[in-house]
Amino acid sequence: MIFKRKNKNEKLLEHALEFFEEENGEVDLAYYAILQKVPYIPPVNKFIEWLEEKGHKYNVNKEEIKQILLKALKIRLMRRST
Repeated sequence: MIFKRKNKNEKLLEHALEFFEEENGEVDLAYYAILQKVPYIPPVNKFIEWLEEKGHKYNVNKEEIKQILLKALKIRLMRRST
């Protein structure tokens, strides 16, 4: 059996999903912002601090993290609606 190695963005996405599970208020806030048609800015710095607390280290810039957080948020919101 051949195993596919996860790249750093896939691992970071998994950590972002875990972050939103622990910080469920962020998901609620994003949902409310979408309903009000207000742009939602993901908590990039809070996520970076959370990663450091968990002992994870990534060498990515804040813009990449922002995109990954938005992707994870979309996944969480889709799970929420089902």
